[in-house]
Amino acid sequence: MSRVRELVQDVRMILKKVVSSSKFITYYQLLDAFKEPGCPVCTLLEQQALKALDGLMYEQVNDPFTRDRLVESHGFCNWHAWMLPTVHNSALGVALIYRHLLRETLEHLQAADREIRPRGRWQRLRERLTGSGEEPLPILAWRGRKKPCYLCTFARRSERDDLRTILEFLGEAEFAEAFARSAGLCLPHLYAAVAIGRDHPNLRTLLAMHEKRW
Repeated sequence: MSRVRELVQDVRMILKKVVSSSKFITYYQLLDAFKEPGCPVCTLLEQQALKALDGLMYEQVNDPFTRDRLVESHGFCNWHAWMLPTVHNSALGVALIYRHLLRETLEHLQAADREIRPRGRWQRLRERLTGSGEEPLPILAWRGRKKPCYLCTFARRSERDDLRTILEFLGEAEFAEAFARSAGLCLPHLYAAVAIGRDHPNLRTLLAMHEKRW
């Protein structure tokens, strides 16, 4: 039994170190972001997105899994797509990826063109009276299955971690003073902090700091 207790304690210590390490990294990333203009969470999200895009352009352009995931999301969202030109030496990688995506989209457009059948007046009237209708064209069904942006999925997790870290350490003098000197959170991220930290003891402090600044 003593050996089991020792093993449990060892596991707990390892997990504690992992969690502390994660908080430690985010803590200091936020301290650096507080020195930058604008919302610190937005700053970190942009930095992380640019780093991820740089890695993708450097070594994952021809990776089959990455290509399939980008096809499922129909490419990047508008925000991440317009970051691509700012990534160093990204032109060839972007061209290869979007050539693949455009070919995929073109195939669906050509299929839709072959499947379009104009409906007659009486058919449209019957559908209006009965509340029925033809099945949507496959191209619309394909669009409806579109998954979220590849990078936005990770950004949402990072966003929550950043906001939780702010709430957690706002009770510490060094962190609170650095945050007070920053531009504070943008409204969307302040609303997000309220949503995830409703019962957090430091939420009122966060709101009071923004009220004072504004």
